[in-house]
Amino acid sequence: MLISPEQLVAHRGHRDQFPENSLLAIGDAIAAGAKNIEFDIQFTGDGELVLLHDSNMQRICGVDQSIHELSVDQLVNFHASESERFGDKFKRNPINLFSELLPLIKDNAEISFYMELKDESLQVLGEDFCFNYLTQSMSSIPSNLRFISFNTAAVYRAKQEGFHTTALVFRDWPARNQLLEEARADIGFLNYNRIPDNELIQANVPIMVYETCDTHLIRSLLDRGAAAVETFCISKILRKL
Repeated sequence: MLISPEQLVAHRGHRDQFPENSLLAIGDAIAAGAKNIEFDIQFTGDGELVLLHDSNMQRICGVDQSIHELSVDQLVNFHASESERFGDKFKRNPINLFSELLPLIKDNAEISFYMELKDESLQVLGEDFCFNYLTQSMSSIPSNLRFISFNTAAVYRAKQEGFHTTALVFRDWPARNQLLEEARADIGFLNYNRIPDNELIQANVPIMVYETCDTHLIRSLLDRGAAAVETFCISKILRKL
């Protein structure tokens, strides 16, 4: 079968060639023609949303420091360089704020942006804190901004807070429909390795799976019923279409 751009999700932007979750990675995914882009957010201690997957900044910035212990003003001292992958190529790349990405989201209404609120922020700061600051960060929630979390209660609340589309990331494939119903999720995300090879990828809502750069595997997962496949190599995959 042919793969369409709508069946791919740029996981953390174009992570293969740029520091993950950076404006560089997300901007390149947009330029490559991505129709779905996933990114992660954490909170600083004073309530600023940053584009970051890990709560500890060691892997991205090379510093053993929790993002939750920093203020937004302190972020200028850190750089999202991913030096283990890229050396000095991106040594001055900043940690980007969600407020910097928001104009791109609004200017690209044809692209679905999947924002994953990481569990560490919810656990450290609490659900009320996170949602209060999250909703205050936008005058209104763009219809193409979709909320994702592993946290069932957070997904349920996101719909109440005004997100048009929500998605639950889950791990228990046999319990998928129960979990998705509890979260009132519109979409499910999970690691394809958790699905038995002989089973169709079906549930009460569309299922998106992660994570591969293998076009043959992407076709196989789509053939089995996946709604879309996340990839770190969005530009390379789209060039092959």
